[in-house]
Amino acid sequence: MEPGAILPLPAAVDPAAIFSPIAGEEPLVMAVRTLLSRVAAPRVVVAVAESLVARVHDVLAARGWSAVTVIAAPAPGDRRRAIASGLQYLVPEQLSSAPVLVHDHRHALVPGEVTDRVIAGLAAG
Repeated sequence: MEPGAILPLPAAVDPAAIFSPIAGEEPLVMAVRTLLSRVAAPRVVVAVAESLVARVHDVLAARGWSAVTVIAAPAPGDRRRAIASGLQYLVPEQLSSAPVLVHDHRHALVPGEVTDRVIAGLAAG
């Protein structure tokens, strides 16, 4: 089964950590670009606190990434609920064996090759 990916952005995240450019680009954009280079857009979910939904959606839409799903995590919008929301969206049937990558916005500069190794490791069992 095709892998999915979740980028959780909980309410506790300082917006500057995801929207302030590093080398001219927002960490949010860097993280999503890495995921999109390895996972099909409909299988990439950015699960965010309600307060961040509109801004995240606008940033992704400005890049032409409207196929990336942005969903609101239920209150209080913590990391656990963001990941759970992403999983519920990607794998509604709980017995699915589809691999799901969880990216951390704090590691936006992780090269795509690391993601490749994780996917290969999951495929190898």
